[in-house]
Amino acid sequence: MKTYTGKYSLIIEIAIAVLIFTVLFFYLGLDEVIFSGPLGIHFMRQTDSLSFAGIYFREGFEFFKPGLYNLKNIDGHAACEFPVLYYITSLVYLVTGQNFAVLKILNYLVTITGVICIYKLSVLLLKDRLLSALIALVLFTSTVFNYYSLNYLPDSGAFGFIMIGWYFFFRYYLKNKQNNLYTAFVFFTLGSLIKVTYLVNPLAVLVLYLLIPLLKKEGYRKSLNYPIILSGIFSVILVASWNIYMIKYNNAYESTSFNTTAMPIWNISREEIAIVWDHFTNYWYSSYFARPVFHLIFGIVAFQVLLFKRSDRFLLLLTLILFAGNLAFFILFYSQFKDHDYYFITFFPLIILLFINAFKTLKNLKPTRQVDIIIKSLVFIIIAWGINYSGKKLRSRYDAAMDDYSRTGLVIQANEPGLDSLGIPVNAKVIVAPDLTQNGGLLMLNRMGWNIERPEQISIERIESLVEEGAEYLVLVTKDSLVLEKGYQTGKLVYTGKGISIFDLEQGAGSRGQGAGSRGQGMKNID
Repeated sequence: MKTYTGKYSLIIEIAIAVLIFTVLFFYLGLDEVIFSGPLGIHFMRQTDSLSFAGIYFREGFEFFKPGLYNLKNIDGHAACEFPVLYYITSLVYLVTGQNFAVLKILNYLVTITGVICIYKLSVLLLKDRLLSALIALVLFTSTVFNYYSLNYLPDSGAFGFIMIGWYFFFRYYLKNKQNNLYTAFVFFTLGSLIKVTYLVNPLAVLVLYLLIPLLKKEGYRKSLNYPIILSGIFSVILVASWNIYMIKYNNAYESTSFNTTAMPIWNISREEIAIVWDHFTNYWYSSYFARPVFHLIFGIVAFQVLLFKRSDRFLLLLTLILFAGNLAFFILFYSQFKDHDYYFITFFPLIILLFINAFKTLKNLKPTRQVDIIIKSLVFIIIAWGINYSGKKLRSRYDAAMDDYSRTGLVIQANEPGLDSLGIPVNAKVIVAPDLTQNGGLLMLNRMGWNIERPEQISIERIESLVEEGAEYLVLVTKDSLVLEKGYQTGKLVYTGKGISIFDLEQGAGSRGQGAGSRGQGMKNID
């Protein structure tokens, strides 16, 4: 009977989880964007991520030779985060074709697996399924979490791997099974390889187990947990190795596509510090969490400070070390918080452990049933309000789909049927202008080449210098007659559509002066 009860309990639990995730998925409007291409905030970084997957697919599946569509680096080679998810995406392309939804869905699946592990971790430590579900649902009150969970940026996937790691680590802590420990560090390492800032998580475990022997009476060496120490060191070595390889790789191919260094607070002026802080606390603040959720977080921190003697000592010490690591991350990457809201996701593992530790402390106080119901009801109301608030914020992000950064790429995407009819060879090199993103327009064309950022930078000399480097087509996404004249002077117009004109630079190369006089001959026109 117990066996069947356990099976039925698991089935019911899975059914409830599927129902909750399905309701949230549709309530937050994620169904409306799951199959869309990149859009909204950070369009440029989204297209960079898709470019890695696209280049693997079209240029060969050489894992340690990542690249982008933009040829400003030698042969387009560039590296940033560990490209495991991009590589898997490119392999899936073999079945689906180059479908933008693949990477988005892959990131979402990893993220949701991380959320499930938050629930299971909370159940392990709190023995309370309802409370554990509420802790997991806290994340859905964050617009930043909801926006990037179904997105192309690597941060949500890295977070998912880290939370899987924390779940297996605490399974090891409670059950002392070595396979759980090694599984934990596999996922810790994966998350940290994808985003090096998440290395604070395995480092927190490593530091904790280097400190624990100091609190014991036995000899320091005898008290060391060597499997954890060695696993932690091996994780750090792997992450460091990738980052060293990435830096050398970028140097070898003269890649300047990504910032791969820290941007600490001491490198900027007081005025810049104040500007970043204003963005962090005023502009982005409401996207990190709904205000009542922030009040709840501040409340649980105050609660733990006041009642730290009743807290679980292991959890408390681990949380303090992780807090120190997150504070160091904030200081080292302070400048990035001005324009990059997704950096806040790095704090989520700490916030989850803060919630778990606070409620474990509360359980140590053995509250009455009435108090327990009141607290859970209050948390439920705050979370429900926060999810509703985040849903509204999320829709406003998607509604503001086109901006200066995404305009070129989205215009090209809208003209895709007409562009396909031109039969431009897939290996043809193109110039896209004006385009503020290094890969946005090129990704939509699925062609390698160059971007020219601003109209005033588009010159005959610049175009001709790129022709010498192999440029064959010029794609002008503008209605500015002065800019279009540069196209007529350097190539032959072969296509005009909604806000876009394409010039064949090879046909114009031998007759630069004839381009303007032969407008409209042999071209395709789509209004």
